[in-house]
Amino acid sequence: MSFLKIFLVYLGLSITWSILASLLLHVLNSDTFGLPGAARTALWSLWGPDNLFTVQGRPFVYYLFAAVNAVIAVMLPLLTLGAFVFKLFRHDPLTWRSKLTIEASRTGNFTLAARFYNRFTEDIGDLNARAWIRWTPGDGIGVYRNKPLDLLIRNQLSEFASWPLARSAEPTTVRIPICPTTRIPPLTDEAVLVQGDVIPRASATIIFIVTGTVGGLNEDFKSIHTFDLDGNRETIQSEWFQTISLDRRDQREWANFDGTQLIYVFLHDTMMHSDSLTRAGLQHNRVGPAAISGYRRFWSPVPAEASNGSVLASGLAPSSGNNVHGLVVIADYLQLAHLDRSRLIGERSDVTRRIIWPPGAEPPQPFRVFSYVVTSPHTIATARYSRRRMAAAFRRREAELSEAASQVGDDCEQDVAAFLEGSEHQIRRLAR
Repeated sequence: MSFLKIFLVYLGLSITWSILASLLLHVLNSDTFGLPGAARTALWSLWGPDNLFTVQGRPFVYYLFAAVNAVIAVMLPLLTLGAFVFKLFRHDPLTWRSKLTIEASRTGNFTLAARFYNRFTEDIGDLNARAWIRWTPGDGIGVYRNKPLDLLIRNQLSEFASWPLARSAEPTTVRIPICPTTRIPPLTDEAVLVQGDVIPRASATIIFIVTGTVGGLNEDFKSIHTFDLDGNRETIQSEWFQTISLDRRDQREWANFDGTQLIYVFLHDTMMHSDSLTRAGLQHNRVGPAAISGYRRFWSPVPAEASNGSVLASGLAPSSGNNVHGLVVIADYLQLAHLDRSRLIGERSDVTRRIIWPPGAEPPQPFRVFSYVVTSPHTIATARYSRRRMAAAFRRREAELSEAASQVGDDCEQDVAAFLEGSEHQIRRLAR
């Protein structure tokens, strides 16, 4: 509890006992003074319990009550003072989010993500985090297994996560890779796949241990937080953390620290085709047409496993002054994993601020929109593909685009038609 809550608990217990003591004294001493006098005596005896013992000639029940009152009068402030002292010397500056999220990482792993922030006004430094999972095997009764977990740090696996500094009100996220995105689904109501072990959720608990130093106090601290993975509890959410800025003055974001936000994906060209949406599990998640500013399409040949030759895969490349029309759909972590493995090139990037919504079509906050952006020149050597294979790949893509153009809105249809008009020049350039 906070200091204020501890004080309020002490105040509430004191008032409650005073009311009960007033009623008891009124019953035991009704011949001496009425209820107001009993209330005054009860309140006085809470801070001077020996006063009740100075009265002589009372029955045994009266002195038994006086003894109980003396114990409460001593223990109540003592326990409250102990709580204050414990809070003062505990020095745990971290506030943890109460739920985990499951995400599809761009590294090709599903991850469980936990988040905390520094609630002290002082900076904390030399943070080190590690994680364990503890569960009971299906054939064991009262036997626990404990397994240290690797963490995902800067796209690399590590036993520890380290940060040199966490400033006041700075959110920090710790991610545990649980399995590759090729393993679908990694999470069911009964079990979760965590780094090679299928673990029953009913008995599984993830323990995070974070150590560090509070800068202004120069005191070390250790924060331990657990998450029960019981399938009957909503401990794991499929949405993502809400984006929170470091400015604590923006109370709208910080009020939803424990909340999540919906994830959308901007798709264009043949990914808007109904068959492509169905394969990605997005057929019923369609939101509507939109455009993205500051990008152009980027096409490149990639090897095709299902055909003899190559196919043209598409992404977005930064280009000021250009807009690309497409479709915005809601996606969860499984659907994002499918898109990461699909015929989209580039890196999944946050393009929320670049989306141009039709009037009245912007979804309610909070939300994030992702798309696939080519941030560096594509590394595939197009020279190794013959002109014949490139032409075959182009004809397949041209047929897909023509079919997709008939299934999308007017803006998207015009956009696809513009691509088809200039495609011959582009395919010649790629073939060269």
